[in-house]
Order: sequence, then structure tokens, then C-alpha cells
Amino acid sequence: MHCEIINAKYPPYSAVGDGIADDTISLQAAFNDGVLKNVPIFIPAGTYRTTAGINVISNNVMIYGAGGNLTKIKPDAYTYDCLTIGPGASGSGINPSGYIREIDFEGTTSWITGTTAALKLDGMRQFEVKNVTVQRMPISFDLVNKCYGSMFVNCRSNLGGLPLNLRTGLQSGSDLSFLNCWFRGKDGSVWVAPDAGGFHFNHGQLTGGDNQGADNDAIGVIVLGKDYLTGAVGNVANIDFNGIDFEGSKYIHQIRAYGQAILTISNSSFLSTASATAAEKPLGIIKTTNGLQSRITLLNNAVSGVWKAAKAIDVTGQGSVLNIFEVGTAMVNGTVTFNDVTNPDSVGLLEQSKNTMGTAFFRSSSFNKMLMGGMMIRASILGKFEVSYDWGVTWVPSMQILSGTTAARPTTNLYPWQFYGDSTLGKPIWRNAANTAWIDATGATV
Repeated sequence: MHCEIINAKYPPYSAVGDGIADDTISLQAAFNDGVLKNVPIFIPAGTYRTTAGINVISNNVMIYGAGGNLTKIKPDAYTYDCLTIGPGASGSGINPSGYIREIDFEGTTSWITGTTAALKLDGMRQFEVKNVTVQRMPISFDLVNKCYGSMFVNCRSNLGGLPLNLRTGLQSGSDLSFLNCWFRGKDGSVWVAPDAGGFHFNHGQLTGGDNQGADNDAIGVIVLGKDYLTGAVGNVANIDFNGIDFEGSKYIHQIRAYGQAILTISNSSFLSTASATAAEKPLGIIKTTNGLQSRITLLNNAVSGVWKAAKAIDVTGQGSVLNIFEVGTAMVNGTVTFNDVTNPDSVGLLEQSKNTMGTAFFRSSSFNKMLMGGMMIRASILGKFEVSYDWGVTWVPSMQILSGTTAARPTTNLYPWQFYGDSTLGKPIWRNAANTAWIDATGATV
């Protein structure tokens, strides 16, 4: 059976691939014929210099290189997107739309930032990007116009501005998958624009902040709900990270959210590396602005190293409808510090942050604990429930009913709204909200 393949080095295309000749026209011609004939385009080993953007306007594109970093596309300047694939806003329909594999894109300036991309996908649906590496580009992968169902596998980005810019799809509707991708950029790893969502990250490493030079509270390894190019902010939904290594970031947060975010992070690790200097250490784990009814779920994650932020999770000044659900966080015992305060043992992120906007289940100080808002519950060594209203400083028996004379009122282990039946006064009394005095049903101090 005959299977035609276009080779970009063969006539009539005759790309050179020596890094000196301008191969822009040759590659463009090869891509045009490939989509016209509906056949794969092979780019042999070599370095292909380009002096203008290459556009493949089609909904069925198949491009592959020699593998092993042997096929390189190298733009002359940062004034154009190196390669754009896709039909644009019209989209590529419901059928799979091809692939690009085994290609490297290489710029010339480390940690460069800007608005142009190595690879832009424009309306490509169910498209595969596999074993593609990008170095020294302002944006590595830029996705626009609802690239539904597309998948990135084993892709890399390093020494540039932003590895992945997601400007595609309605909230929770994109269903894009990223498997074992390793992204590292000056401005973090991934930015998700407002009103986007449906992004699923499995395994790999995400980091960033290199070459920032100073703390940058506005960004994180992951930025949610903010457009990288325009600065517009808004809501995002249905974004999850599983088995991700958030390691080695500098100067920035791990997750920085603007607007409402529906987010799950599971089986992942947040590691502040020892190799970073004190000035380079990252800020916190999560910080949100205008979180509204955000729902953030944290399942079986690990934290270690030194962090500059006072709080692991910072939702300061946001409404009570924001909700965080945390289960099984493990802070490496005795090695985790926030704002130079060493945590004595493994605690939950909500507990460390004294964050009342959520629920947590975790184990610390040899106790199983549950956090509900500002109240903590644990099972004592006697098998009875104890409650703390001061983040574990003091613990009192749960549902303890005390009564006696005025002179016999308890003076230790007191907590807000604690009940006492005062037989001298002949009425019930309670501790006040500030836990500074006893009051009766009218609110008068007694």
C-alpha cells in the first residue's frame, strides 16, 4: 500500500536545515502541500532558520520531526509567532485534527518575555502535541479559539517567559489534557484566561519565577483567571492537577487566582528547594483575590522547604462563600517554615494559615483532627472528643456540661460560648464571644 509523505528537504521544497539559510518559504510550501494532499509532513534532522511566521490554516495537520531534539525550528526574531496551526475561530469540527511531534523550537535570549509564541494552536480540536520542546521563547504554547479535546504529551519548556498560555474554551468546556509535561518560565508555568476551563494536568513538573529578581505577589507557577496578554481578570472552572511536582520556583506563589476558581490539586508536592537562596525562596502555596464562590479541593499533597509567606493559603479579605476542602496534607515534619516560623510537626495548610473558609481532615501531633471553619475537633487519648477554638493552643472536652456555685466556676480551659449552670444565681450562663467574661441570656456580665 502506498503511503505518501512529504519530506521538507526534498524538491520542490528543498529546505536546507543548516541554521544559516532562510527556510521559511520552504517549510511553508511543504506544510501547504501536506494539508492540501492530506498527508504527513516530515522535517528531517537539522536547524531550520525562519524570518517570518509560518501559518498552516487547516483543520487536519500532521507534522513530525526526527526526534531526540534533532529537528529544530529557530526564529530570527521575537516579532512573530513561529508556527501557527489551525483554521481560526471557525474551529476544526468534531473530527481529530492531526498532530505535531518530535520538534524543537529554539530562541536566542534566555528568560525573554513578550507576546509571541513558538507554537500557536488556533481552533484545533482533538489535536496532539507530543515530544515538543521549546526554549528561550516569550510564550511556548499559546492556545486560542476553543481547542477542545486536544492533548499535550511529554512536552517541555524552559528558559522563556511563559510555557503555556490558555486562552481557549468556555468554563469547564475545553477538556484539554497535559500528560507528563515539564514547564519552567520566568512568569510561571501556566496562565488561564478568564472564562476558560476544562484543563487536566497529570504528572510532570511545573515551576517558574526564575530571573524575577524580587518577590512578585501578582503571579504564581499557576495563574488562574487573568489574561497574560491583556491583564483582564475573571472566573475559571474545572481545572485539576494530579501527581504534579511543583518544585524549585522562586519569588512567586504556587497558585495565584483572580476571581472565582473551581480547582482540584491531588497527589502532588509543593517543594521549596534548598538550592534557592533566602532571597529567591517562593512565597506561599495559594493566594486568591476576589475569590467569590471558589471551590478549592486539596487531596493527599505534600509540602516541604522554606516559604516566605506567613500563610500557606492567603484568602485575606474575601467573602465567606469561598470554600476550601483539604484532606491528607503532609508537611515534612520539622522542615517546613512559613515566614521563618518553623511548624513543629505536620499540620494542614488550613490549620497553618488559620483559615476559617473550609474543612480539613488531617493528622498532627499524633492526633486525627478535623477542622470546620475556626473550630478544631480531635479524639483524645482517652477516646473522647475534644474541641479547640484557638487553633490547637487549648483543648476542652466536647459537649461538656458544667454546673455549680458561682465560686466554683471553672477558670481554666475556657472557650467562647461555654455553658455553665450557676446554682448560686439560679440560671444558665455562658462565656462571651471574646472569652473574657461570663454573661447571662440578656448579655449582661455576671
